[in-house]
Amino acid sequence: MKILVIYNGSLNSKRALRAGIGEIKRHSGELIVLYVLNRVSFIDRDVVSRHISDAKRILEKENIKSDITLAKGNPADEITEHVREKNIDIILSAKKRYKLNYENGG
Repeated sequence: MKILVIYNGSLNSKRALRAGIGEIKRHSGELIVLYVLNRVSFIDRDVVSRHISDAKRILEKENIKSDITLAKGNPADEITEHVREKNIDIILSAKKRYKLNYENGG
């Protein structure tokens, strides 16, 4: 089983990471962590570095080996590409809400 965790340092993404760790411990497999930098957003490199360090610390504490990939681009595109390239079985991410405009086709 391959699990992809979308991580951004938020509390909910840390919960997703811990859920992925739990699944890997129960069923074995590979845990892959993806941190996507949206090109249109302001990027504070110190914050990103701290987020990645936090994820590494969580993984090390649980004795889980995982690569953390830092990608730049549209998050949906980067996630889709990662899923296809790595043959991901499960995606875990923080909850994100979208306001849909049904008058304009969704």
